[in-house]
Amino acid sequence: MADNIALGQPGATRAAIEDAARLAGAAAFIGAFPHGYDTPLGERAARLSAGQRQQIALARVFLRDAPLLLLDEPTAHLAPGAAAAIQRVITGPMAGRTIIMATHRPPGTITASRVITVGGRPAEIAARPAGALALTASP
Repeated sequence: MADNIALGQPGATRAAIEDAARLAGAAAFIGAFPHGYDTPLGERAARLSAGQRQQIALARVFLRDAPLLLLDEPTAHLAPGAAAAIQRVITGPMAGRTIIMATHRPPGTITASRVITVGGRPAEIAARPAGALALTASP
């Protein structure tokens, strides 16, 4: 698993890989495997759940020292508690980066400096939180 996470930053130290896994909420399930971080993932990481695969992918992203992150549904396959933990990482340790996140989660569940809402009926758009920018697509 360490090799897969290290795809985000070739040459990363084991400590950096483990820290990224911890931030992504993957450290506990990785540690439960008999070989831990040395467990090979195999073809398409079939032995992992969708949420675990998502956490490995997030660990890969968190490991990379990129100033801009584009995250598409980063918490889609995660339980609510794990999703909240990822949101705390995004607004905590990753706060110095520019993060553009696409999600279907309600705006009130996302902590961001700016929320852009795309689509919806006029009454739905009007009911959105103050400060949210609403864009509608023409039919």
